[in-house]
Amino acid sequence: QVKLHLDNRSLSHKLSLKQLSTDFGINSNKLKKLFKEQYQCSVYEYHISLRMRQAYLLIETGTLPFKEIADMVGYAQYSAFVNYFKTYYNILPKELRKRQSDTPKI
Repeated sequence: QVKLHLDNRSLSHKLSLKQLSTDFGINSNKLKKLFKEQYQCSVYEYHISLRMRQAYLLIETGTLPFKEIADMVGYAQYSAFVNYFKTYYNILPKELRKRQSDTPKI
């Protein structure tokens, strides 16, 4: 249920483990432990993966400005978004978009 909740919530909102615990009526330590056992990553790691996948898709398939994409996936500071994206995918957002625009269309 927690994973489904994360999958369906807005990525622009900050994740609060305390709020999740309250919403699901479970101790936060137990929530962290059970989530990690079930999905082999922490709640925060999973949330970041959702944010990064959405950002990748928006960069790869669209023309939205990077700052707007950063805001859409919950990064108020553009530089933090770029750093996370580069760490996560080993490519800068502008390099990804350039690579996509250089790919011949069939």
